[in-house]
Amino acid sequence: MARMFATLLTALVSFAEPQGPALQFVDFASDLGKPSFCLVAGTLGKITEGKKERLKGGEGSLDEGGVMASVSGTVFTKVQATAKLLVSKPLHGTKDDTLTVAFDMQVAKLGDGGQRRHFLLTPRVPLEDGMLALWFLERDKGKLTIARVVRLDPKKPTNAETFTRLCVDLYAVNVRIAELKAAHDNALRSRATDKKGAIAVLQKALEKPCTLLEAGSENWRRMEIDPLEQKVRKVLEDLGVRPASRPSTDEPPLEGGIKESSLLRAVTRFSVR
Repeated sequence: MARMFATLLTALVSFAEPQGPALQFVDFASDLGKPSFCLVAGTLGKITEGKKERLKGGEGSLDEGGVMASVSGTVFTKVQATAKLLVSKPLHGTKDDTLTVAFDMQVAKLGDGGQRRHFLLTPRVPLEDGMLALWFLERDKGKLTIARVVRLDPKKPTNAETFTRLCVDLYAVNVRIAELKAAHDNALRSRATDKKGAIAVLQKALEKPCTLLEAGSENWRRMEIDPLEQKVRKVLEDLGVRPASRPSTDEPPLEGGIKESSLLRAVTRFSVR
């Protein structure tokens, strides 16, 4: 009986352990204070092409940030383009549900007659009609330009709703990073002349919760937020104050809406019967 329970517990805990999110982590905390910075999750609409010019040797690339076989006879063209962004979740710098964005597109005509389209970014990002992505935009004189694209990877089993929730979590983590860094740096500057003020700033930063929607996003909390909170707590301790415990947060559900704590409580009840 004990062996059977141990096997069940191992399987359930393994199931309950949050897996990494199907979205790469991007640190853009330093951009949040820039008036020109906008961030949205959304779908790319119809593309309108403008001026075209052939890229010189060495300027064109099919490198998407991984191992790539060279394709001989490829002709690269730069195309100035605009498109509508259908915003599913505005995150920063705008509240509009439709945006007009400008970007440079690379069109590669392959030697075998095929064609590939990429955003003219480094590394290149595949460009597809109707693609869902997290869009990093720069506003200049009322014009929005695409500066970075983190797309929904079609190879990963993530639907549009989950991807959007991950985008919300990524934004929340970066906001938290910015808050903790600002509190830490401000306290270090002011602690010699305003100890009470420095303590208040640090305590206020630690009191703020960071609620994440997806269980996999907890990896970002552990890797990015926890070390910064430890730094803030260390400064408080140096100032003679015992830091309060971390505020409780809403626990993100596992697949099927089950929360990890509920699952483990069920296992515990099973073990004592």
